[in-house]
Amino acid sequence: MSDTKTELLQTALRLFANEGYENVGTQKIVDTAQVKKPTLYYHFGSKQGLLAAVLEATYAPFLASLKAQAIYNGDLTFTLEGLVSHYFTFAREQPVVYRWGLALGYAPKQSEACLTMRPFFTQQLQLLTQVFEDAVPQHGNLKGRSDVLGITFLGAINASITRSFY
Repeated sequence: MSDTKTELLQTALRLFANEGYENVGTQKIVDTAQVKKPTLYYHFGSKQGLLAAVLEATYAPFLASLKAQAIYNGDLTFTLEGLVSHYFTFAREQPVVYRWGLALGYAPKQSEACLTMRPFFTQQLQLLTQVFEDAVPQHGNLKGRSDVLGITFLGAINASITRSFY
């Protein structure tokens, strides 16, 4: 990756996380990164393209490791504890990214920010829901409740981590 592209990604992350995606224009990004607008458009196509690239760079590695952690091994408690630990580690190592990701999830439903973040949130939810679904043969009382358990589990993790930030 070119130094200019990396600088734009880092600058955008910092500005988006500190000021909010909607509050940061492309001019501010390029001025802060000390490049010209055509450079941003060359690398990312648009502000939303830059947002997608920042999310890909920050969340794709987390999701890949989450996928490995979300493999149900026959011990539901062990699997869930591992997932909680994984989220807390990510939040501790990448607090700016974690908090920013949560904020994007609460952006207006049809906003560029929310729409761009949605696939990353959906992947998390699908992985967590699948853990509960895979546990049904050993825990029959989970049958038909995987969706509710997945979202509730993710909400409890996010609430616990958010509380730990303060």
